[in-house]
Order: sequence, then structure tokens, then C-alpha cells
Amino acid sequence: RLTVPAGKGWFRLMPAVLGEMGVMGFKAMNLCPGVGVRYVVFLYRIEDGALLALMDAESITTHCMIAGLIA
Repeated sequence: RLTVPAGKGWFRLMPAVLGEMGVMGFKAMNLCPGVGVRYVVFLYRIEDGALLALMDAESITTHCMIAGLIA
């Protein structure tokens, strides 16, 4: 994880490689005081580096929290 100051907030990158699944990627996050945290996930195929997905991580988190509450 890499975090750097950005104004009164911060910018963070969190890389990961899932070799057994053939994918790699990272989550980019930023904190802006008064606005909150925003984040996005980039997913790539290891074999050729092709971008597989660009996902709004806030939507994923919200969906998982709702699914957890329902279960």
C-alpha cells in the first residue's frame, strides 16, 4: 500500500496479484475533507496486460453491505 498526502487529504494505491486466477490490479483511493473517500478498482489479465474491468469500488462495497444485511 502506498499513501501520499494530497492537500488536506491523501491519495492511496493498493496493488494485488492473484496468480491462480490470472489477474492483477489495484484500488486507487482518495480522501478529500468535506467530500469523503472515493475509490475505483482496475483489473487486468496477467497473460497480456489487457484491462478487464474498471469498477466503482463504492458501488461494490455498498452492494456487499446490502447483501450481507439481507443474508
